[in-house]
Amino acid sequence: MKTMEFRCLIGSMGPELAFLVLLCFSVVPYGNASYPVNPEDFPYFAVLISDGQVVCGATLYTTSRLMTACHCLWQDSEEDPKRLRDAEKIDVMAGFDNSSKPRRPSGQSRKGKTVHIHPKCESREKAMIYDYGMIEVAKPFQEKQGYIQVRNLLAEKDAISQTIIDPETHECLALDFEVTNKLQEDEYEDDDGGIFSH
Repeated sequence: MKTMEFRCLIGSMGPELAFLVLLCFSVVPYGNASYPVNPEDFPYFAVLISDGQVVCGATLYTTSRLMTACHCLWQDSEEDPKRLRDAEKIDVMAGFDNSSKPRRPSGQSRKGKTVHIHPKCESREKAMIYDYGMIEVAKPFQEKQGYIQVRNLLAEKDAISQTIIDPETHECLALDFEVTNKLQEDEYEDDDGGIFSH
């Protein structure tokens, strides 16, 4: 019997996306360039769940606010004009529980309260423009060292600016998640139906 499991992945990105990358949420698929990492190394990472489906990752920047991509907060990305998801129907899960079987972000769950996106956010054929969004949760998360922590984004302004100014000397890392079918201990099914060991 298959069960679903979350895996955190990290991969390299181009410096032109440095701001998003340093915030550590998904903006593009990483494919073969990504590899699994320990979720506890990224305690500010959370996932957004809407209508029972994992939608996107997010970065906890206060105990009650998370930054994500604006397209993650759209009801339907193909529809124009874009409508926002109902915040109260979004669940935010933070704090990966490595003792659970299967392993998943089940430490704390909060309901959304409000969502906001950048007013110039738009989808183009080859790119997302101003792909920034924010979700506020109804009840603050309780911080726990190494488990659920806030990421001080304002303190990273200089690092973000330096990466954009001098991209040749800085490597950008992006954090994403993957939902896999867990078959047996340390075996997973990839998107093409192949099985590999971890």
